[in-house]
Amino acid sequence: MIRPATGRALKILTRFPAFLRAEGPGKALGEIATALGGSLDEAERLATGIQSAHRLAVAEEDRDVLRLAALLGLQGSDFLILRKFYEQGIFHPAAEELAPQVREQRASRNYLEALKSSVGRVVAVMGEGCGTIWALLEGTAVLLNAATVVGAGRDRVAHPGAELPRGGFVHRTAIRYTVFEDHKPVAKDGALYLVENPIRDLTSDERERRQREWFPLHRGGFFSDPVAVRITGVGDRTVWPLIVSEARHEGFGFRGAVPAGKQLLFTPEGRAYLDGTEVTARCFYFRGMLAGDGSQGGTVSRFDRTAPKDVFIRVTESKDGGPLPPLILPLGDSKWRFSVREGAFDASEFEAAVFAFPQDAGEIQALPPSGKVRMEWRENEPFAATILIPAELKSLEKDILAGDDLRKFVRAGLERFRAAGIRLDVDYFDQTWILNKSVLRDANADSGAGVDFGGTLLPRPPEG
Repeated sequence: MIRPATGRALKILTRFPAFLRAEGPGKALGEIATALGGSLDEAERLATGIQSAHRLAVAEEDRDVLRLAALLGLQGSDFLILRKFYEQGIFHPAAEELAPQVREQRASRNYLEALKSSVGRVVAVMGEGCGTIWALLEGTAVLLNAATVVGAGRDRVAHPGAELPRGGFVHRTAIRYTVFEDHKPVAKDGALYLVENPIRDLTSDERERRQREWFPLHRGGFFSDPVAVRITGVGDRTVWPLIVSEARHEGFGFRGAVPAGKQLLFTPEGRAYLDGTEVTARCFYFRGMLAGDGSQGGTVSRFDRTAPKDVFIRVTESKDGGPLPPLILPLGDSKWRFSVREGAFDASEFEAAVFAFPQDAGEIQALPPSGKVRMEWRENEPFAATILIPAELKSLEKDILAGDDLRKFVRAGLERFRAAGIRLDVDYFDQTWILNKSVLRDANADSGAGVDFGGTLLPRPPEG
């Protein structure tokens, strides 16, 4: 009987002359060859395993893939969503007739290949360079275990609204992501958005202002744009309030009194509301020069210099309740003046009758305030970006993250892709509506929310 030999043992035995019959039973040469060959086979197996563990494409275990990823600073938490999907059975084959062990083996293999693909995508981004628009969008997709549905080169990222006068700040890439519906995984098509220099809402302090008081404002960002003004009545002193811009020689006024605690709102669209009721027809706008402010005495508002020379725009009143021109808050520093009616009596407008103010500035300062003023506007935030992810992904917080905030998880993972000095946020958006900050818009829309830069600042509901 000839002893069967395999692997290195067989190669050793073939080196001996055939007439020795080294592979035969009872032959010491055969025993020695088998012992040596077995050790060499085991050493080769271990060496092959070590080599495979050091190569992403052929790694056989997920821990080896994660160790390779760690060389780039990646951690298991960067692939948390992917791991949670595996634990939820998303990688198991659909064939129910397979034996449980076979199904688990295939699921493990599918998960391993998906993990390799995710690590490879991050490697590709880092090789191309972090801090770019594509790096942030692709990095977000990897963190969400979403596939980017893209072309090559410039086709990877679309720029909706780039043709608009102030467009080019929004960037989009198509993705395919997974959510759970009725505890079953469902693939969805959507998009990721990156918004450069996102628009933020800012307000000045709501301060008590006295008659003829000047106060400073600073607007950042890149553009001069409309501003909203809120004037709150104080006592019975807020009569015919007027707000004036020194830089642009323009302002708004209201022919009437603002009761104590009530608010008069001038919107960026040139409309006015008193305690929620539109009063645009009782308002006026001026630019260039205000020959008088309706006072029977005191100092009037006038500007002696204009550009171009000798150009003045007279007072503009609302026609049939239509809007007035917008009041502009210029870029940078500017000064504004608040005043009310001075020394006027008219029996037909009894509530507008007021005593004259003193002429001395010190005496005016000793008087109670004439109203509260707050300015509200929107501006682009420099050196900042916002990543918007589909709102449907919020369901993952309950389904696989045990209530943790998905946005915080994505924001932490994007730190390695962020350019130095750039503030980065992550938030949800809903594909069924247009974001009221001009970052997303309906392709068929010509104006309104999502297209106009300065959207309406609605009157706030009464407190209490």
